[in-house]
Amino acid sequence: MKILKPILGAILCLFIVSCVSIPAGEVIEPTPDVVVVTPAPTPTPAPIKTVFGFTEEFELYINQVAEYYNLPADLVRAVIWVESRGQINADNGLCVGLMQLNRQYADTFMQATGSQNITDPGNNVLCGCWWLSELLNWAEGEENLALMAYNMGQSKALKKWQTGFVTQYVIDVQEARSMFNG
Repeated sequence: MKILKPILGAILCLFIVSCVSIPAGEVIEPTPDVVVVTPAPTPTPAPIKTVFGFTEEFELYINQVAEYYNLPADLVRAVIWVESRGQINADNGLCVGLMQLNRQYADTFMQATGSQNITDPGNNVLCGCWWLSELLNWAEGEENLALMAYNMGQSKALKKWQTGFVTQYVIDVQEARSMFNG
């Protein structure tokens, strides 16, 4: 529900703004019944470099979800790259989608994010970012430990981490990040 409130609020604002036309320079006095909000102009986004071939809108969506969950967008893209090479219909039988979410935990992901279907690319990114954010909190900000847990589960990752071991998965994700930096 936490994610739905801002989204629903934004949709409501867009609906209200699209229904109210205010000529330039006209002053509208608010009344107790009506409050008029004039939106700021929307900046034109800079072109986004993508190796996936996603639409610019979807690339912006990835940025927004990453920001919402306090994740570096290049990290999210690197996880997508390593997990699915950007194939929206990636499915290995157990895991599905861009971020290869385990079907076994689909209900948890969807309940936490308000998503309806983890196979939908937008919902898959939303759920994957939520889970990665949760793992970063669990790992107390230690990104490599969180990535190992994303890939193999928390208990296996912690055992390997405590011996000083870093998996090839972590190395692959960190290397992939260079494709998405500036």
